[in-house]
Amino acid sequence: MPTNLAGRERPPKERIALMKGRTADDQDQATLSSISMKGTPICGGCHMVVARYAPQVLAPTGTFHRDCYEAWYFGRYGKRPSLLAAAGERHRYRVPGPQRTGQRAA
Repeated sequence: MPTNLAGRERPPKERIALMKGRTADDQDQATLSSISMKGTPICGGCHMVVARYAPQVLAPTGTFHRDCYEAWYFGRYGKRPSLLAAAGERHRYRVPGPQRTGQRAA
């Protein structure tokens, strides 16, 4: 039983967009992120951007994902690192530095 689909063709993308009161370019623009990635730190271990609210380690050599830092530390020293919470930020950790007592080592 053949059906005649010639009258029921789907309109092109541009025509659908115009019927809804916008252009096809607006549809493409809506999917792009408006978040600027300028100034975001790059992980020293995997060289990917460290997300703002991801667990991260602030080391003297740079910023790391917590997982990357722990994997590197465990591979080098054979134990998990002891990390301190950064002041006022619950998703950042810092590496404990050398104990400073105010006296120089002779």
